[in-house]
Amino acid sequence: MTRFSKRVWGVLGLFFLFLSILILLSTGCSSKHQNINEKENLKTNDAEITKGALFIDSDLDFYSPTMSSVPGLPLEGRFESDNIIQDVRYHWIAEYGSFLSWGDDGIIEELGNDFFNSGEKVYWSPAPFEQYNVNKEFKIILKLEKDTGINVLAEAVILIKITEEGFSVNNPDN
Repeated sequence: MTRFSKRVWGVLGLFFLFLSILILLSTGCSSKHQNINEKENLKTNDAEITKGALFIDSDLDFYSPTMSSVPGLPLEGRFESDNIIQDVRYHWIAEYGSFLSWGDDGIIEELGNDFFNSGEKVYWSPAPFEQYNVNKEFKIILKLEKDTGINVLAEAVILIKITEEGFSVNNPDN
């Protein structure tokens, strides 16, 4: 074989190797669109997870602003799944009032009525100096989202009813 034909075969060999790698990469990276409301498993970071359920837990069924033991109604998100989900955030939304954090140092910080955290306990509190409409109900919504904010993995809602004595928690999911 001549030197020229050896070079041609070498170039063709590299070309076919490169083409094979491209084909493998393109077929390995494709995936079908998935709906989180279906009973199928979800894919997150190339790891298969089973769809789970999100709950809002509260230590109290009733809260009154005159209570001195807590700065607000304690709330915590709980996600139940067969597998561990990573890179998620909890998105808290209140139709009325706002959320607070209560640090171990005793400092209370207002978080607003729409914020994100990584699963720590939060406290809901009514707006100060606002007149309450007795028998009115409002929602507190919790969404478990990918940390990119693009995908909502699960959602939970609790209803709070305003009474003459304070705020009654109606949690239909628990």
